[in-house]
Amino acid sequence: MKVLLPIVLVLSACASAPPPAKVPQWSSIPRTVLDAFCAEARAEGLAHETPINVVMTTQPVSAAAITALAERSMKALHNAADVAEQMNANLPSMPVDVASDVCPWNAVTRLDRRRDADVMVVQVSAPFANPFQRGETGMLLRLSLGGESSMWFWLPITERNGRWGAGRIRGLGVQE
Repeated sequence: MKVLLPIVLVLSACASAPPPAKVPQWSSIPRTVLDAFCAEARAEGLAHETPINVVMTTQPVSAAAITALAERSMKALHNAADVAEQMNANLPSMPVDVASDVCPWNAVTRLDRRRDADVMVVQVSAPFANPFQRGETGMLLRLSLGGESSMWFWLPITERNGRWGAGRIRGLGVQE
């Protein structure tokens, strides 16, 4: 009986582990991603009349954002640049749907520090499985003022009945 108990505990722990993360096979980032981000930004006090530029294609993730994502999951990470480089090599570039009834986004092809010096800019990564949290899929969003004083956010996404939905956006403890 004493031998059976550890086996039962191991099997029950395996059975309760979340399934591996599923990553959507999108051809573009749906507008619901930016709508979820906009709703959170408005709830945090970003004025409705504040112009916000959105880079129209997904952007690479930074080592600092990967470090913050690891810290959010209470994981130590010593090679963030290597992890970011490997992730970026596997993340597809795709368009971001900026059409919205929630926020008046201005679509831009790239971040231009001179043009955007006094404008809020949002950049979005392609979706990926969180390497630090089993079973979690999401994407990173970067909000900056013309590329300066940026803040990073994690947006978890989940699939239910063949449809993807956005979870609650969480700020990451990193500023670049």
